[in-house]
Amino acid sequence: MPRWSGSGTLIATGNGRGLILSCRHVADKVGTKVKLNWVSVGQETVGVVIEVVPRTGTRRRSSWGNDLALIEANIPIGLTPVSVVKFDPDNGPWTCRGFRSGTAYTAVTSKAKLKGDQIVLSALFWGGESGGAVLDKYGQLVGVIVASESERGSTGIAANGEALQDLLSRYGKQY
Repeated sequence: MPRWSGSGTLIATGNGRGLILSCRHVADKVGTKVKLNWVSVGQETVGVVIEVVPRTGTRRRSSWGNDLALIEANIPIGLTPVSVVKFDPDNGPWTCRGFRSGTAYTAVTSKAKLKGDQIVLSALFWGGESGGAVLDKYGQLVGVIVASESERGSTGIAANGEALQDLLSRYGKQY
């Protein structure tokens, strides 16, 4: 299992199993086992990475693009997945949620725009929040937190809903 931590979002369920969306730089590669801490119900399970979408662009954080991982796992009873939709600039404000050091982090911003395959947000993300959700005003997932522009910057980067929709269209039919 990877030694680092990150966040993830439950996007599909069925027959006691679920799909969790996170970042490739958190979950590593296909076949990697990942420990999942279901904070809302106080349980842990182990999942397996079943698909990755690697970073695009250069090593600069602002060009990471779609840095996604899809994890499959047994899930605790009673959890509800979020809907995944394409980013719409009229559906703000946006809520960004992740966990760092076991503590929930939430930021709300009214400033977000689509730039290529990324959502650029006026929110700062820290280690551990990678893989966290970017939700629109309806509570629908529009992006996955992948990076901040800089260690102390105020611009966050998220992979956008189109790549998320593609993953769900290929795997969500199983659920």
